[in-house]
Amino acid sequence: MNGGQVATRGFLLQTLIALLDVLADVAKVESVRLEPATDEDKTDFVIEYVNGRKKAVQVKSSINQIGLPAAKRWARTLKTDLPADEYELCLIGPLSGELAKMSDVDGVSLPAPKSLDVSGMLEQASHRLDKYLHKNGMASGSPLLREFIVEGLIGKLSAYSTSGTPLSRIELEKFFREWVESAEQIASDNLKAKYGNGTLTDDDALKEYAAQFDRAALQDSLRGCWNYKRFGESLGELIELVNTGKEKGTFVTKRRADFGNQKWRAGLDGVYHEIRSLREAYSTLVKSGEIDEATCGCKCSQAIVDDFEDRKRRIVHLLNQLLAEAGIRPIRGVP
Repeated sequence: MNGGQVATRGFLLQTLIALLDVLADVAKVESVRLEPATDEDKTDFVIEYVNGRKKAVQVKSSINQIGLPAAKRWARTLKTDLPADEYELCLIGPLSGELAKMSDVDGVSLPAPKSLDVSGMLEQASHRLDKYLHKNGMASGSPLLREFIVEGLIGKLSAYSTSGTPLSRIELEKFFREWVESAEQIASDNLKAKYGNGTLTDDDALKEYAAQFDRAALQDSLRGCWNYKRFGESLGELIELVNTGKEKGTFVTKRRADFGNQKWRAGLDGVYHEIRSLREAYSTLVKSGEIDEATCGCKCSQAIVDDFEDRKRRIVHLLNQLLAEAGIRPIRGVP
């Protein structure tokens, strides 16, 4: 990898870190500024919070092992680069055994290290974005749509970094809403252009299934669910997807009955019936009052919770068996 590629990768990772931090709890963020003007040019971005506090962050990535001496040096220069209330050093890549056990270096926080997996970080950003959009009453659409939004946010943050201008929370939220509207049409056009002639392969269709099933409804615990009404809607969307190949009436992949691979078709039949069974179980809990969608309350016994989680695990397991045969990365389920 040459110097230009390393610089590009480093900047992309830096931007993704900023995006993940903002999306984690955007209501508390006042603004985010990439590459602020400083004397030493050691601060990669600054997040200012609504309570007046300021956090300065530096991101360092390497394909080689990062040791404690280097981390100490970076922490020291970061603290002298910009006045802030807290400092954070984000390390991406393999760490030495000594450094991996530490949560801070000389007063500079060390969050959990990340691997050099840009695709994985993009997926993480998309997942956090999904939660944000639902929490704020905005339709998140398909996983493909959310990827467009994430890519757009990266471009927005990158453009602002050239001048060091802060991107305010109000601007971020306005941008989210504008981009959802435009990206939905872009995603739809791309799908039609790629698959409109009926050439969608089983492998490509299964990739979209993987993206669609990789969602909070199958990953969050029943008691930890942040929106029960949305959970029920999500199950309905997955049933529609497997049965018709559509999401909210829009074509996104082929239906299970159209798969040429008979084994995969049978496997998707199993997934379909498991999801229907899960939705029936959920509807029963709502009707009995054990789940209150209005207050997001759960009065379920531990036995009911365990059974519910096992149902979700079966769905993920069945789909992951198909993904493994196709050489597609498995999706995560409830722990």
